[in-house]
Amino acid sequence: MEQEVPQCRFCEKPAEYQIGYAQFDSREIQEMVGYVSAECVEQAIENVMQHLFRTTAWATVHSLDGQLLYHSYDADKAGYSAVGGWKHMKEL
Repeated sequence: MEQEVPQCRFCEKPAEYQIGYAQFDSREIQEMVGYVSAECVEQAIENVMQHLFRTTAWATVHSLDGQLLYHSYDADKAGYSAVGGWKHMKEL
């Protein structure tokens, strides 16, 4: 039996990622915010970062099975914004 693909929280497309947040030193998702399609990841990162302003948590992107793909704290350490780091990672 085929598993149903979750829907993106920002559009009607099938989700390809989970967006969430974690502490700077954690590779585990602290809280999953929702599922997102590939074209909505940047919007989701911005949305999460706005809600995390003045906290010690950072936006994270995970595969649908929960594997960490991107941690915005790592982008910050490398001199990128949260969205800029995602774009840079996708170009590699």
